[in-house]
Amino acid sequence: MFEEEEDTDAPPFEIQLEMDPENRMWRIMATGSASTLLFFLLDASDTGIVQKLWEEAKFDRLVKYDLGEIDDRNYDAGTSNWQS
Repeated sequence: MFEEEEDTDAPPFEIQLEMDPENRMWRIMATGSASTLLFFLLDASDTGIVQKLWEEAKFDRLVKYDLGEIDDRNYDAGTSNWQS
């Protein structure tokens, strides 16, 4: 059977996600191997970077347009149209 080898010489992996509270501009700084960074960026789980940025984008839109609660189920991600 296949046994996964433990990589004890793995290069360091570090991600910093910062937001400037004055203008809500985000900065992502990342250090790591290409495969590790790719895995991190493509993580679609509830705790991944995409989910975090999606939540922040919804908040920014809510504040900018004062839309009230945004219901994800009524948003067509392929366009900028909100459906009722």
